[in-house]
Amino acid sequence: LREHNFNMINIWYPGVRPRMKIVDKKLQLDFEQIDHWMKLAAKHDMGPLVWFIGGDPHVYPRTLSIERQLFIALHEGEKPYKELYNRFTYLAGLKENRGRTLKEVEPYYRQWISRVWKHAKANNWPELIFTPFDEPAVWSRPPREPTPGKYPPILGGGPYVKDHFKFACKLIHESAPGVRIYGSIHHNRLKPRAPGWGSHEGEVFIPDVEVFCTNVIYEDPNLGDKVRAAGKQYWQYKGCGGVDRPDKGRFGFGFFFNAFNSRGSLIWAYDWGPGFDTTTGSNWMIAWRTPFDVIPSPFMEAMREAWDDRRYVETLKAVAKRNKADISAFLAKLGADAKAMRSARAENLPAIEKMRQRVAAKILQLQKP
Repeated sequence: LREHNFNMINIWYPGVRPRMKIVDKKLQLDFEQIDHWMKLAAKHDMGPLVWFIGGDPHVYPRTLSIERQLFIALHEGEKPYKELYNRFTYLAGLKENRGRTLKEVEPYYRQWISRVWKHAKANNWPELIFTPFDEPAVWSRPPREPTPGKYPPILGGGPYVKDHFKFACKLIHESAPGVRIYGSIHHNRLKPRAPGWGSHEGEVFIPDVEVFCTNVIYEDPNLGDKVRAAGKQYWQYKGCGGVDRPDKGRFGFGFFFNAFNSRGSLIWAYDWGPGFDTTTGSNWMIAWRTPFDVIPSPFMEAMREAWDDRRYVETLKAVAKRNKADISAFLAKLGADAKAMRSARAENLPAIEKMRQRVAAKILQLQKP
């Protein structure tokens, strides 16, 4: 990963977590396995790590991974695992419980965050950036009651998703002072999609997070400025596929994201797919892992170049600052050209290389005596 300019990883609670038990109302955490993994991540300069401790809000309240597992641990032995799983989903979906952590789970949620955060700092883990769950902007959908007779009930999008995300952000901040929270924002419509829908559904979370990451700058071109005005960090993300055009990926993560001055970027995903058979499924993957090596796709090779394109621009900024040179007009034109290229679907390799050459030439120009 580092050879291809990847220096951060998204980790998800179902697959990466300390072992956990609740015995006599006391939370027990076993860090042995995860300590080993975190040491490897730190050794290879991976970090920060964005830790999704919840999942897909389109299936709220099944979304609530960590809260559900704490509930199951609290009631372990009372009923089979699947029954406890469904019982939590049922309780979390009741009107009186929507939009917040179950009261019996909340103290353990706070303990888990506090103890994991302190353990991470004491043991030199990469920085942990938590997020309660993915894409909370689905709150803008009109709420609906679950299908009668279906158990456990699944609500999906609705205002309770927003309330729950904000509740969890407050809980995390209080439990781990100094921690950063990440928001994965997939919509910020300036007008409602239809009657009954919300709008500006992404920016309502700016006060709750330190890192605001979006894939919908086209819905609100000023979104990055809004995030920066609040003193928060603006990132961008984009989906992919091993069969997608590599030059499209390079352009998107390179000069296009640069046009909005995002300070980090996320690709969905590294290896979310069925392995070597890419004839079916979503195939959100750019590499294939084997017991012997990682086989990169052309898209992954292009990602290395994308982040090198960003490095060229950052080098230019550093040289300009050192030489007290004003490059604002140059950067504005570079950004405007990138936006125009995307609008015209003209993001091809020769055009991208010309943009890099422009930046390189400007660096050399500023260094001439």
